[in-house]
Amino acid sequence: MPGTELARYIPPFLKKIFSQENFIHKLPLDIWIDWIIPYLTIEDVICLRRVNKTLFLITHEPIIWKRFLVRMPIPIPPLRPSLRWSWDLTSFQIEQIVAKAVAADDNWRRLSPKFGHARVIYAFYEVLEMKILPGGQYMVASVTHKSSRRFYICLFSLDHSDNMAPPLARLPVPAKVYGLEARFLRWKGGRPGIMIMYSQRSPQDGQSYGWVSSLELLADPTVVNDSEVFRERAKALPTPFQFVIHFVSNAHTEHHSLFEVDGKPFAAVVQKPNEVVIMDLTSSQLSSIKCLRIPEFNAVRQEHKIRAIRVLPKQNQVLVVRTLRLRKLNEKLDQHTVELYTLPDAGVLGLQSEPDQYFLIENRNAMSIHLSDHYEPLRGRDHPLLHDPYGRPPPITIYVCGEQLEGMEVINVEPDLNPTANGSTT
Repeated sequence: MPGTELARYIPPFLKKIFSQENFIHKLPLDIWIDWIIPYLTIEDVICLRRVNKTLFLITHEPIIWKRFLVRMPIPIPPLRPSLRWSWDLTSFQIEQIVAKAVAADDNWRRLSPKFGHARVIYAFYEVLEMKILPGGQYMVASVTHKSSRRFYICLFSLDHSDNMAPPLARLPVPAKVYGLEARFLRWKGGRPGIMIMYSQRSPQDGQSYGWVSSLELLADPTVVNDSEVFRERAKALPTPFQFVIHFVSNAHTEHHSLFEVDGKPFAAVVQKPNEVVIMDLTSSQLSSIKCLRIPEFNAVRQEHKIRAIRVLPKQNQVLVVRTLRLRKLNEKLDQHTVELYTLPDAGVLGLQSEPDQYFLIENRNAMSIHLSDHYEPLRGRDHPLLHDPYGRPPPITIYVCGEQLEGMEVINVEPDLNPTANGSTT
């Protein structure tokens, strides 16, 4: 526009004389936050941020994004238990959660979801296996140093602005780690932390535990990693990892799982060929159940292999997916059974049991089978109630990954509501 081009040649003192006063900037901050912005959408707030510096600062107020997060009708990423909702919270943390939820929901509703964003995190080692904790801030990885063949378990912060930031914590292990699992769990008086489970082909198979409060101090984006403040913080912190339990087995173990029962941490593992071992990580008490073959499929030469498990603590059962190796009997395709077993009482070992229920997945050769995790986020003391603990639980999804170019079959197991004596449902 001509006016825009000529404005560059007008002296500043003339601009002040002919400029009109913008009265909207005289509105108090409370009016913006409590009476204007609640009527706007997320897209409107982002557009408002681009108007000028005043609105840029106003739209970064944490309370705005907290309100958006609480009333969002779409799936929300779980809040990490160490997130302090009421105090010492920067605006970008909550805003980032809102942005992730909106972007993921928009992408998932497309006819063809697209890969939207990539960020490279330098790991300093060769990564063998990794697990990302719910919320997307922390990643646990099994790594090795190629030149010396040393093995470590490292814990990384994914939200740090520096892609070259070193791991927050590193645990040397004597051998390669298999079946890495990580989950937010409470331990020792309900203190939240990251429980790490793994196996090794050596006598030391077990779990490690790291305090989340220590990681929060090291992952603080306002502190530079090479600064003296960071070094002083690291020196003052206790040892990042604590060993919880060692489980030694002569049989091969696989399909590790971590879960919580009444606020107590538990672990489960499959001990070949057909035994599921449950470990109480507080008392180190063991219990186990041997999954007997279903009589209809109990052929003498038929091989049965457990491919995945998921413990369902609220209904005191374990879900087991088992493959019937029919190809070894000159059949073209395998079959898979999805079975439910009642968990054994605490301290009972080797309980032999047939499934309470089962159904069959036919005519499918599977390279791998995975079960979705029914994760219930740990709530911090001041966290809002974003997930209804008494609401209908999500379905358990079974992912059957076919061999070669056969694709993937997705099966949803919907929950059944069972009425109780007092009229409620479980």
